[in-house]
Amino acid sequence: MKDTAFCALDDGYIEYRKYTVPHNMPVQHYHDSYEVYFLISGTRNHFIGGEYFGMNAGDIMLVKPFELHYSTSSEKFQYTRYVLNIKKHELMPIFTAEEIEKLFDVFKYRILHLNDDNQLELFDLFRRADKAKQANNFLSSKLFKAATAEILLFLQNIPSKKKVTASPAPAGDIIKAVRYINDRYRENITLDDVTSHLHMSKYHFCRVFKQFTGATFLEYLNNLRLTEAHQLILYTKKSINEIATATGFNSTSHLTRVFKSVYGISPRGFRKKQIIKERDTKF
Repeated sequence: MKDTAFCALDDGYIEYRKYTVPHNMPVQHYHDSYEVYFLISGTRNHFIGGEYFGMNAGDIMLVKPFELHYSTSSEKFQYTRYVLNIKKHELMPIFTAEEIEKLFDVFKYRILHLNDDNQLELFDLFRRADKAKQANNFLSSKLFKAATAEILLFLQNIPSKKKVTASPAPAGDIIKAVRYINDRYRENITLDDVTSHLHMSKYHFCRVFKQFTGATFLEYLNNLRLTEAHQLILYTKKSINEIATATGFNSTSHLTRVFKSVYGISPRGFRKKQIIKERDTKF
């Protein structure tokens, strides 16, 4: 089983799901797109960006590209949700760059709370976007993107919108550990470094860390390094060796081995594939 998952969601993505049995994500994952997670009913626990959030019905979680996240069932495990993923450039044919930046400004927030009226109105907007996506006609792509923009605009205009702080984590020491790793993942840190910092036994730390983050210490460390390596491969001209050094991998071979285990392709092959994809898109 993979330690993390990269979900490449092109041309927009929307999904409605209802769960009637406990459901924990199998692994941490991330996207190269923005995500709007709408919890319609039930409760859900989310670990994202080194913080823990308990979500209730009517809550919106906003996720930026390349943010690792992982969710688990709560005691009330039955839940219903909508998920929407979109990239900025996918709205370019319809909206100006300035308009798109204003729409995506809502992602400076993490969790938004909706009242009952807001929930009903947003659910209708999601259904409209979903219907447009499934229509599969000559206008469906444009209608989906227009509906997506309407969702983002709706979230921008929620009167009671405010930044929401993270929930108190059931295991506060684990959040401290995550922040410690987040600050030092580019360095040669070890499990001993983390447990010594927390004054915690390795056995207890490993058990609780996996429970709340969905990853072992080494998996989480590599996941952080991979998300940055992914961005550097895509958006810079740094050599693979420079990227390996900049992201905490000991060598190019180390980065290649870990990268290939997740993506099924070497970093060089991945970069070449993206260059070809961009070239073909232009024509």
